[in-house]
Amino acid sequence: MRQTAIILFLLVALAGSVFADRTAADPMEGVRYVDVQRVLVEWESLQQQGEVIQAKFKAQFESFTQQRVGLEDAKLDLKMLDPTSDSFREASFQIKLGEETLRARAEWASQSLGAEQTAALERAMRMIHEATQELGSREGYSSILMAPNTVPPLGENVSANDVLNDMNSRWVMWRNPNYDVTDEILQIVRQK
Repeated sequence: MRQTAIILFLLVALAGSVFADRTAADPMEGVRYVDVQRVLVEWESLQQQGEVIQAKFKAQFESFTQQRVGLEDAKLDLKMLDPTSDSFREASFQIKLGEETLRARAEWASQSLGAEQTAALERAMRMIHEATQELGSREGYSSILMAPNTVPPLGENVSANDVLNDMNSRWVMWRNPNYDVTDEILQIVRQK
């Protein structure tokens, strides 16, 4: 009788585990995923790098704004001059030259800012990739996938075609939160 009770208890426990929350099961093949977006957002030194890059160019962009105001003031002063005078032609030429120079400098600064941001992102992605390889090798995982982002909502900036293209480019449609190794990846990249 006692053996029957123990066997019955074990069967009930086994049946309960079969029907329990399936997301709590360990992966069969050692597949994990990393939320790269979360790593990029929560990686403090990367965020600080971005702030340093922004600060580097902030003074330049503020200077450009002041120069634009100065050029607008010069245009107002130009209206006071006789359009046939040499001083009008000289001032008009200086304003045009200033506008062209300002436009070229602002474009160069924007391109430089973009290039530095892109270089920082490339370095970060390389480090995330290396950290993923390190963790996968150390833990013996068969693979670590990139977690998919949420599907962008349809709106004025997102078309149904954009959503379909996003969905078609995905390798992973769903992820089990128990297989998330993002925290481990963050620990590795923060040490570098």
